[in-house]
Amino acid sequence: MSIRGQLFIVAVSVLLIIFVLDALRRKRLNEDYCLWWICIMIATDFLVLNQRLVMKITHFIGALVPISTLTLLSLIFIGAILIYFSMKISVLTNQMKETIQAIALQKKEIDDMRSTFQEKRA
Repeated sequence: MSIRGQLFIVAVSVLLIIFVLDALRRKRLNEDYCLWWICIMIATDFLVLNQRLVMKITHFIGALVPISTLTLLSLIFIGAILIYFSMKISVLTNQMKETIQAIALQKKEIDDMRSTFQEKRA
């Protein structure tokens, strides 16, 4: 990979780290996710700047050029993130369903108590 390409990727990575830190500061991003994103950006920079390691990985997976290796690793990472967030959404959906059901049951109990109270007053 050319020096210009490496510098571009590192610059984008630094901008993303700044963006993530700003999102953390504004409470738009959780600390756990912030730490993960910073680690991912550092790992990306490490891979981009360590040509020897990328070449070894390229030869190991049978790719022809290092950029294909970086693209493959990026796609694997994106797939892992999609699966992770799908699992998170599933858990939150189940929690929301249980909460809505509990609220509906409590509302029914309150309505029953009101009607019983009103019958006693009448």
